Amino acid sequence: MGYNPLLLIPAGATNIRVTESKASNNYLAVRNANDDYAINGDWKIDFAGRYDFAGTTFVYERKSPVGDKAKKKNKKLARVNRLMSMFAPEQITAKGPTTEPVYIVVSMHLRHFFSEVINTHFLPASFPREEPRH
Repeated sequence: MGYNPLLLIPAGATNIRVTESKASNNYLAVRNANDDYAINGDWKIDFAGRYDFAGTTFVYERKSPVGDKAKKKNKKLARVNRLMSMFAPEQITAKGPTTEPVYIVVSMHLRHFFSEVINTHFLPASFPREEPRH
């Protein structure tokens, strides 16, 4: 239980995408080297949305199984969709570039772990590399 590291995204990274392959009982979180959290930190679960952090805007999403057309047609279904999204696969994206190293961690609420987390990001060749501080 607690926060467990998954990956380090270096300073200067662009086109960041971290995707959970299927829903789990745990949540992705974003923090820096000083343990300042942008998403899902301090044992709280944030709503999907946009979060400014490390010089860029991170977009946090949970994709509900209810389709967009169905949500628009039925207000009750839209409310159910919001609740269901709490248990949907997560995705974190950012255009970047990041101004500092960013850590993707998982908050372990239960002993069930992700089957897979897919990550992509890019670093410009001209961007100076910096070793992260722990």
